[in-house]
Amino acid sequence: MLSARHSFASVARGTVLAAVGGWTVSLHVLHLLLVAVTATPVDHVPITASTLVWVAITAWGLRRASRMSSAEMVAALCCGAAAITGDGIWGSSPGHSYLVSAALIALVLVVGAFSTGRTALLGNTFVLACQCALLLASLGTGPLAVYVAVATTATTGGACLITWSLQGDLIALVASTQEAAQRDPLTGLLNRRGMSERFTGMHAAAPRGHRVGAVVLDLDHFKAINDSHGHDVGDQVLVAVAEVLRSCARPGDLAVRLGGEELAWLGAWPSAEEAVGAAEALRRAIAARPLPAGLTTSASVGVALSAATTDAAPDAEALSRLLVRADVALYEAKAGGRDRVVLAAPTSAGPVAPA
Repeated sequence: MLSARHSFASVARGTVLAAVGGWTVSLHVLHLLLVAVTATPVDHVPITASTLVWVAITAWGLRRASRMSSAEMVAALCCGAAAITGDGIWGSSPGHSYLVSAALIALVLVVGAFSTGRTALLGNTFVLACQCALLLASLGTGPLAVYVAVATTATTGGACLITWSLQGDLIALVASTQEAAQRDPLTGLLNRRGMSERFTGMHAAAPRGHRVGAVVLDLDHFKAINDSHGHDVGDQVLVAVAEVLRSCARPGDLAVRLGGEELAWLGAWPSAEEAVGAAEALRRAIAARPLPAGLTTSASVGVALSAATTDAAPDAEALSRLLVRADVALYEAKAGGRDRVVLAAPTSAGPVAPA
């Protein structure tokens, strides 16, 4: 049968389930009111039973909120599908089965959007079986009725499969666009926007007792490379140095092109000595890297680590402070003869809070 290839993992399933349940309950209540006003002879038991089931589903969604798993959501929707199918078959309201059939199509879409794999397969199969049973109950069991019921169910499944496929393509396109907007097109490193957007997550994931740090480097005499060998060679040098930076960065670290020949490495280290040691290893690796046109290059490096005042600030301000202090240390390295690492002076006194 059907299975969803993508899900809206960032959306709280319980919230969506409560919204679907609230809408369905409101339709049930309106149905009962219209039946009472028009004095239509119907069996109130299946309508009332379905209403109560959906009230329970709505309450469950509100209670679980963002903690609801895909299996829980699909199980609840299957219970709701069974309830409205019973309402459509035995409720005996004129034309009500058509509304229920449309509602089942909506449930198939919701199951596919918020679950994947075996959970989606089982949920989709159950809801489509409910739709087929409803159509057979409404149309009869003759050959033509069976054909219409099966064909309608298959069409529902096919249309939903196409919808999920288009949804998957759209999600992939959006993700690709967002990733491209955060990357420097030449080196593939993060740009300033990508650095800013990912700094919060990196900061939050820093191990206890570590301090977030910024290692900012600038290639020495890079303008001379561009002037003597052309910008194409200069670009190749930047790409090669970016590869060195990526190889030194650890999983979870941020490797960034700040602009021009200025790059940055953001991560968390247990001490200033560890951060300076990592920066020294990066400086040596850059100096040892063979470059196009037989060139070699060196880098001046500034290192700054967070302090109590930095950690207490909002992430955007903390990042700005780190970069400013690392830049000051970088210019000290350049003034001191280039091709060296300088650690920024500590900020205000006091114990450093864990990052």
